[in-house]
Amino acid sequence: MQMYGSYEGRDPHWYELSMLVEQTENGLVRRGTTIMIDQLKKREAMELDTNRMLANAKEKENFISCMSHEIRTPLNAIVGVSELLANMRSSLTPEEITYFECEIRKNNALLMKMIEDMLTITLIDNSGITVQYEELRYSDCIPELDAMKVDDSLAVFGLNIVVEENGEDVPIRADKNLFRRIMSNLFDNAAKFSPMGSTVTVTRTVTDKELILSIKDQGIGIDPQYHNLIFSRFYKIDHFSQGAGLGLALCKELADYMGAKITVESELGKGSTFNLIFKR
Repeated sequence: MQMYGSYEGRDPHWYELSMLVEQTENGLVRRGTTIMIDQLKKREAMELDTNRMLANAKEKENFISCMSHEIRTPLNAIVGVSELLANMRSSLTPEEITYFECEIRKNNALLMKMIEDMLTITLIDNSGITVQYEELRYSDCIPELDAMKVDDSLAVFGLNIVVEENGEDVPIRADKNLFRRIMSNLFDNAAKFSPMGSTVTVTRTVTDKELILSIKDQGIGIDPQYHNLIFSRFYKIDHFSQGAGLGLALCKELADYMGAKITVESELGKGSTFNLIFKR
């Protein structure tokens, strides 16, 4: 048994206590020893700190390696298609020019989103995020959602966002900026894994204790075995898909900061519904 304490007014120390209890003819006999283990506990603490620093260094190494690899993909596409347009525009048809310009816009939006996610992750790890709580109603958030409909990162995918006005308009405590970021990431995720021009529907459900915002897409769906994994940093079911695997992880971490939570309902080929759940 190990314990930290002091006796008879002395300085506190770490001690290891051991006791042997033996049954004799005269009753129970107790023999014990007490050993000061300050140096042992100090070495254990140093080992924990070392392992923690090594783990952080490895995580940062993986972060840099992943981001440098993922950023090259849209960047190479932007550079390659831009050079093609610059050198061959006169021989391209109007349809081909429109297609290539759309590809540049798509990859530019993807690149900017990846950089924004990377900066947010760095902020969370280094200093955390300050939550600016305010009382929000669903109706207060609708202008934010409407503004996202014309966001370039979504417009290039032709994503159609439908916000339904059903359910009671109850107040919640939330940070409007973090709320917008979560919804933006969910819409981006839907755009990446849904057919061009598909629809995302936002609905709300009100219970005695919760307000649930459901974001339903028409995408490829997610096998239930991956439902927990998709909220982990850098996790990608399809390693060939665009992005660094940070979007859904950020949704979960930002929701946690606000005291909310996020869940998913999905099956392969049947789209996905992400539920952002606030306490009332």
